[in-house]
Amino acid sequence: MTDENIKSVVKETVNELLGNSMIKYSELIIYEQIGERLREYYKEPDKDPDIAKALSQIKDHHYYNVLEMYYKDNRTLESIADKCYVDISTIVRNKKALCIKIFNLIN
Repeated sequence: MTDENIKSVVKETVNELLGNSMIKYSELIIYEQIGERLREYYKEPDKDPDIAKALSQIKDHHYYNVLEMYYKDNRTLESIADKCYVDISTIVRNKKALCIKIFNLIN
């Protein structure tokens, strides 16, 4: 059995377990996964149409620009908080919420 076959079987199994509510993604895993996809998306936007579509659906969110500042412009949380005149915890909370929203829109 090749690595690709194993990955395919594991993916099917996980998807079936998720579909039957036997397991669920943790928010931390979702946050990290979407964060990596956003980082890659901002490097090469044409490679991930799912992310592009999800971003277009949340573009009216008050903290949408936080994603661009963090993942595209590589700004620190502190500099984003200063620019938005809010506490760092507000930026972290909204960035995480947007990543989870993107995940839910994609899946």
